[in-house]
Amino acid sequence: MAGPDLDKNGRVVRPPLLTFERFIEQGMSCIVRLVIDDASKGDLQTVQFSLTLEQCREIAANLMIAAQVIELERPTAPNELVQ
Repeated sequence: MAGPDLDKNGRVVRPPLLTFERFIEQGMSCIVRLVIDDASKGDLQTVQFSLTLEQCREIAANLMIAAQVIELERPTAPNELVQ
């Protein structure tokens, strides 16, 4: 798998996700719509795509792992230290 997209200065391109919706298509697939704030283009970008049952499970598992890693790597502010 390739790394994340970079801008012309070599920084990671990471427009924020504003909203997401999912729709079940008659028990066959999951339609996902993502709305992204693309400041570089000055507007919102929408992408909609279909996922199989297996893809839904794989993405869900990978996002849970990502959330756990972020929680573990998050710096602790001095006022949050347990004494």
